[in-house]
Amino acid sequence: MNLKDTVFSLSEAYGASGSESPAAELACGMLKEYCPDAEIIGGSVIGTLGEKGLPELLLDAHIDQVGMIVTQVDGEGFLTVAPSGGIDIRALPSREVTVHGKQDIPAVFCSTPPHLASGETVYDDISRIKLDTGLGEMAKNIVSVGDYVTFSALPTELSGDLVSGRSFDDRAGVACLIKTAEMLSGKLLPCNVAFLLSDAEELGMRGA
Repeated sequence: MNLKDTVFSLSEAYGASGSESPAAELACGMLKEYCPDAEIIGGSVIGTLGEKGLPELLLDAHIDQVGMIVTQVDGEGFLTVAPSGGIDIRALPSREVTVHGKQDIPAVFCSTPPHLASGETVYDDISRIKLDTGLGEMAKNIVSVGDYVTFSALPTELSGDLVSGRSFDDRAGVACLIKTAEMLSGKLLPCNVAFLLSDAEELGMRGA
């Protein structure tokens, strides 16, 4: 497997904490190439290599990503959200996101331009930073309270061997475990190795 391509593919998959299915299904298919018993249990992916009865070794990386949950949809198409996982509120203004409603729609966090701001603008409460869908009153037909929101940035190559993208925490770790499974596949192992791609890490490591 190509490690960078795997990281990029996993990064592009949607899988906010509490709604990991698309990312989990993609990762399960990748892991199953080396661990035929790989399956999704809850929102987590589990696969094993080795012989039953041997000492157990668990390798874990989490499949979920930070995101947000819609808490309000107003009549002008603006959304209020709450965090699902650890969100740095300072980085939200002007960020592009995807709202996973009845269909996926783009939106952007509002920000106050400097020439309209009176003094320093402090972003310390996510509920005060509205999301603009551009849909106006049509937003209520597509978006509901409880729908998930994720960041829209796609992975990209930087200078040298560096890369950048969303959800590298912890899709890079997931890719490393899949690579490890490839390297161990077909070998005589002194233990039974379990690969856990756990869900809900951002909500308190529940999957682990």
